[in-house]
Amino acid sequence: MNLMILEILTLGMLFSSTNAQLQDVVFTQLEEQSAGQFVGSVATSPSLTAFIGDTDRASLRYNILSDSGNKNGDLFRIDPFSGNVTFGVRVDREKACPTSDLCELNFAVAVTGSSNFFTRVAVKVVITDINDNSPTFKDSSMDVHISEAAPVGSSFSLSPATDLDLSAENGVSSYGIEPESYTFRLAVIQNQVGTSQVYLVTKQNLDRETIDSYKLIVVAKDSGTPQRSGTLTVNVVVDDFNDNSPVFSSTIYAANFNETAGAGYNVLTVSATDLDTGDNGKVIYSLSTFQPPNKFDLRDKIDVNSTSGVVFLKKPLPSGEYQVLIDARDLGYPQRFNQSLLKISVQDTENSQPVLTLTPVPNNDLPAGWVPEVIAGAGTVVAVLTVDDTDSGQNGIVVCSSLEPNFLLQQLGPGAYKLTLAGPLDRERNGSFSVTVICQDHGTPSLNGTANIVIHVWDMNDNKPIFGKSTYTASIIENNLKSDTVLVVNALDADEGENARIEYRLADDDGSFIISASTGVIKANKVFDYEEASRYEFTVLAMDNGNPRLTGSSSVVVTIRDINDVAPKFSQDLYMFQIYENRERDSIVGNFTVTDPDTEEGGVITLSLQPKIATEPVVPFTVTKDGRVLSLEKFDREMKSLYSFYIVATDNGQRRLSSSVLVTVKILDENDNKPEFVFPGNQNFSAFVDIPIFADTVILKIEAQDPDEGKNAALIYSLSESNASDLFRIARVSGELMPNRNIVAGDIGSYAITINVTDQGYPALWSTRVLLLVVQSGFEPSTGKVIADQNVLIVACIICFTVIVSGAVLVAICVLKRQDHQRKYASSRLDHVQASLDGRQQYDLAITSVKDPTPSLDLNSSFQQQNQQPKSNKGNGNRLQDPSNVYIGDKMMNIPGSSSGQVFLAKTAIIKLPETNAAKHDDFHSTSSNETSTGDSGHGSDEDMSNSIEQTNMSSMAVEHAVPLAITAASRQSVVRASFPQQNRAQRPSLSKSPPRTKNSTVRFDPHVSYDNIQPLRSPPPALPSQTVNRSNIINNNGSNSAYSQPKTHKYDLVVRQNQQHPPQHQLHAPHPHSNLYPPHRPYHADSSALPHLPSQNSKARLSAVYPTSPQKQVAYRPSSSSAGDDLDDDSDLNTTTSGSYSIASDDVARLNSLGEIKDMFV
Repeated sequence: MNLMILEILTLGMLFSSTNAQLQDVVFTQLEEQSAGQFVGSVATSPSLTAFIGDTDRASLRYNILSDSGNKNGDLFRIDPFSGNVTFGVRVDREKACPTSDLCELNFAVAVTGSSNFFTRVAVKVVITDINDNSPTFKDSSMDVHISEAAPVGSSFSLSPATDLDLSAENGVSSYGIEPESYTFRLAVIQNQVGTSQVYLVTKQNLDRETIDSYKLIVVAKDSGTPQRSGTLTVNVVVDDFNDNSPVFSSTIYAANFNETAGAGYNVLTVSATDLDTGDNGKVIYSLSTFQPPNKFDLRDKIDVNSTSGVVFLKKPLPSGEYQVLIDARDLGYPQRFNQSLLKISVQDTENSQPVLTLTPVPNNDLPAGWVPEVIAGAGTVVAVLTVDDTDSGQNGIVVCSSLEPNFLLQQLGPGAYKLTLAGPLDRERNGSFSVTVICQDHGTPSLNGTANIVIHVWDMNDNKPIFGKSTYTASIIENNLKSDTVLVVNALDADEGENARIEYRLADDDGSFIISASTGVIKANKVFDYEEASRYEFTVLAMDNGNPRLTGSSSVVVTIRDINDVAPKFSQDLYMFQIYENRERDSIVGNFTVTDPDTEEGGVITLSLQPKIATEPVVPFTVTKDGRVLSLEKFDREMKSLYSFYIVATDNGQRRLSSSVLVTVKILDENDNKPEFVFPGNQNFSAFVDIPIFADTVILKIEAQDPDEGKNAALIYSLSESNASDLFRIARVSGELMPNRNIVAGDIGSYAITINVTDQGYPALWSTRVLLLVVQSGFEPSTGKVIADQNVLIVACIICFTVIVSGAVLVAICVLKRQDHQRKYASSRLDHVQASLDGRQQYDLAITSVKDPTPSLDLNSSFQQQNQQPKSNKGNGNRLQDPSNVYIGDKMMNIPGSSSGQVFLAKTAIIKLPETNAAKHDDFHSTSSNETSTGDSGHGSDEDMSNSIEQTNMSSMAVEHAVPLAITAASRQSVVRASFPQQNRAQRPSLSKSPPRTKNSTVRFDPHVSYDNIQPLRSPPPALPSQTVNRSNIINNNGSNSAYSQPKTHKYDLVVRQNQQHPPQHQLHAPHPHSNLYPPHRPYHADSSALPHLPSQNSKARLSAVYPTSPQKQVAYRPSSSSAGDDLDDDSDLNTTTSGSYSIASDDVARLNSLGEIKDMFV
């Protein structure tokens, strides 16, 4: 049992190994072996012996598998026990593998054993070819037709031989002709598929008449052993080529007969033969086209039968000797012929009349019967007359003449005449002539004969074409279409035929026109432009087709009709002019040129000016008809330096066209502005420096500006002689002030330095300014840092604070006493109240300025800037360019129109604006939020106003609505309007919470009154003192005198840096008629209570000021004593205020002044 299991496992392993590694078993055998012939043994093949031992192989059984479609297994047998393979049938390789050079027969053998062992062995039997087949041809014989005209080397295809033995050793290897031929050879060529193509090639020319056929044996041999061969019989038939001409039996034939022989008489028979065959050997006969000379043309009297060769008479022949040429032709291609001569002798037997033959003679290569005109003169032969009279004696003597006077007959010899011209002929008069010639013999009776010939006159090109007009005129509108017809010309030619066929051409033309060669239609060859050319002249030619060609000509004049198709054109695409400013009106700015090539109204130009930008005002220039640009005003370069506009040129054509050109006028600068000092200014002219100061150290920089440009604005600084001339110097270009030597304690004092600034224009303009430079001692060494006018600013802040407090108290008193009067006055102003466009409350603020040199603070504005464009004035006037920065408390706002960029906030007055019943305030109409009913927006009762002021005096507590009070610099008493956000408006309280009102009077602050000219005494006085500053003038923040100390890190919050220097105001306004304000130089003594609160990093900030007047007077100011409205003699409001606005009427000020001293008031 165990042995059986081991055997099964062994066979299983063998089975697995065999399936994985068995290879094909290959046997090789020759074909055509008999059945039963041993092929090979599968059992002993390496495919099995390598895996199965001899003992195990004894138990194996072998069988050929019958695969579907595989019939190769039927050709073999296998012994089931030994595994020997033998042939089952005779195997013919050519049948088993008819198309393949390599013959492989595949089949499979199933090998089985005990314990279900099974494997499949693939067997491949390679059948080797033997030479058992001979080459064979498709046909045993074939015919090849070759023309005898075939050139040497001509090839003709033969059928190739085939050999069933496809192997290279046994297949067809060579071809040959046996026996060898001297006339033919074989050529074998391998084609693209590898088979051979056999050709029969001629080695020499063939002659069918010598050998008409050949029989060749073509042998095909293979390369096997023994060698086999096959044969092909080739019958070469030489086809006839017409290479032989017919041959007459005699080259000359002769015949004799009487003149009595009639029509149909057989003269004789001619014969000819041809060695060729077929049509090439068939012969036909005819009379030759060209016959020998005879008395007359025999072709009308004699003929020959084309097939039999019988010569016969068509008409009787007169007596005489005749010669006739007869042609013999074959029917081959190309046709060949031969000739024979027939001599005929006709015997005379009776008398006859003369026979005339009139034959035309060709002239100048013209057909017979044609005579060229003009060139054929007298004596030109036009025909030959032949007279035949067979009679003898007097009957044979003939006299001939012409019946046409333009032709003459002259005898050439016996029986021959020539017909000549009597003079030149003109075809245009007579194109043909019928000429009759008569001949008469001298017999008895006399007999005559006539002959007629028509002579045609050949046209010679002796007439040129003639136009109907010597000059043609036409016109065409410009901007035409190409190929538009312009005109038609026509010419005639008296000649005929080609001599009269006319072709038209253009001469002297630039290609603008084309002409039809046959019809004479002249068309436009381009689109004409009148402005380019208005007239065209050229020549039209008419040429006949004669030889030589004759030409007629005529002039053509074409005018171009103008239309308005060209817009005016300027000579330049851009004009750039220059003119100096301040030139008088109608000054020439520049010249321009504009042209329009159109005619009439289309060339009349109208000029106009158009601004470059539609929103620009009228162009301050004009143009003249002669192309000049003139100014319409004096120009100020500082106001505007460049003008751009268009000159529009429009023609007056029916369809108006226009064009424009851009003109740029640059205003050139004149030195019409003198330099203006920025620092030192009218209000900021002093500076402090601490010692020590070292030589060549920059103390400060003088700044000036000149609105001119170029050299006119190039400034040179210098110092005038003074007490500081030796101590200081100034840089000519930069304006930097420097000491010439070290400044020490001995140099402490005040120095009035006169500074000159001069521009480089012509004539040069200059300005002078005095700088008060105070040299003082400091706590630590200084490099020359300037502390300029800080004391002045501090004093200004104190003044502002005092004025605000005083004004608030006085206003409250005035409100209580003059309530009824103010209500009536306010009612008269209802028409001047306007609504704010953006729904915000607006307040008219009369603002004055105080300058400060300290750096500006970077704070955000709490109020909205109004959009008011700055204005610029020339000369010494104020130039307002940028909005000024205003600080309100610790915030900043921009006030457009202010001439100063610096504002000190003296105090923020907090005014509570409670709202009450609308019925209590019927004197004001609110224009906020488009209200039309009367209201009390922004107004309160006497008690409300008084209480509000009292509650907010000198305090900064938050309330419902705050009105900022500021001191600003207003140029020319301008009233500046500040806008407050709508959301900050005081809310209307309920009626129950409104405070009781004891009086029905209100106070209206008139915007006519502005207080804008508060001038600190640091404005330049008529004469500067030379004394040093009294230290007692220096005030500390506690209001007491103390020693001055240099500030270090102190910063002042409520100061705005001036952005632009503003010229000083040189005169004060006249006092207001109702004003009791102090005179311009009344001093104001500041005390500690009037000082504003100035927060800084150091609570003990030192404030310095300089007063170049009396040392006992600390601060002085110049209040405004007039209002803008009074200056203009106008009592109306300059600015209409919205609800919530307050102003003080000028007459009310006078009344209020009686209650107390008012310094200034700002709301």
